[in-house]
Amino acid sequence: MYIKIDNEYRMNYQTDLRPVFEAIQEYVTSLVWIIAGHNFNYLSNEYIDVRLNPKEDFIRLPGNELIEIVNNNKIQFKWGVLSGCKVIPDINNFDYDKWGLKNYSAEGYVYDDAEIEIDCYDGLFTIIRTENSEIIEKLSDYFKREING
Repeated sequence: MYIKIDNEYRMNYQTDLRPVFEAIQEYVTSLVWIIAGHNFNYLSNEYIDVRLNPKEDFIRLPGNELIEIVNNNKIQFKWGVLSGCKVIPDINNFDYDKWGLKNYSAEGYVYDDAEIEIDCYDGLFTIIRTENSEIIEKLSDYFKREING
């Protein structure tokens, strides 16, 4: 299942992740996240949080740190896939064969082990994929968007 957010209802811009995390915070904090295929900018700060460095190819963060960084900074994700998993090994031991930009549609997962995936597309819209109906229903209610798939 997935939901596509392509308007600015509750968001300052279409790839503003603060409201997404507000709606599903308890799920986000329970996962470990890998962020890849990304292009994002810090819009309001003169410095970047080294934990979420846009120059790194792959970023691994616990959910509580990801939420803290996004809430404390205005960050626009132009591109990027954020894959939330129960367990992700250290980046040095990461299985890159399981990850790849292989989703050419809204339904396809980029990282096979993801519980939740947030896909920011060209700064135009955000797609959230999950098989957890509670998460998708919360997002649908919060953003007033229909559930797909």
